[in-house]
Amino acid sequence: MNSKKFNILLKLKKLKKNKSLSSLTLLIKEKKKLSKISETLEEMLKISDYPKNEILSTSLLKQISNYQEQLQKKLETSNNRKKYLSSEISTNLKHISELNKQTEIIKEKIFELEKEQANLKEKNAEINIFNKSSI
Repeated sequence: MNSKKFNILLKLKKLKKNKSLSSLTLLIKEKKKLSKISETLEEMLKISDYPKNEILSTSLLKQISNYQEQLQKKLETSNNRKKYLSSEISTNLKHISELNKQTEIIKEKIFELEKEQANLKEKNAEINIFNKSSI
């Protein structure tokens, strides 16, 4: 392969890396939002506790219980989503590290090809000088 193909491949890897980095930032932002939502839900759950030293009717008990149940479900959903986002973030980080490694390998190949081309030009120049001097 010539260096042009490697340069194109290098640009493609950089584009993939940029895309992965942007998706990583979006995942991190979403995870932060979910953390804030979880904190808010936990606070709401604490606040919605049964009033102490008061006599409650059964309908009020049911309402409070249903409300707390809904908050717990939302909190559980939020926590599950955070776990999923954490796994997505780690997968994305692995992908970015693989792209970095591939980019380094491509750069090494480009360097080797340029070095070989320089050596070839040098040998051709030596041959031309030798041929000119023998004439």
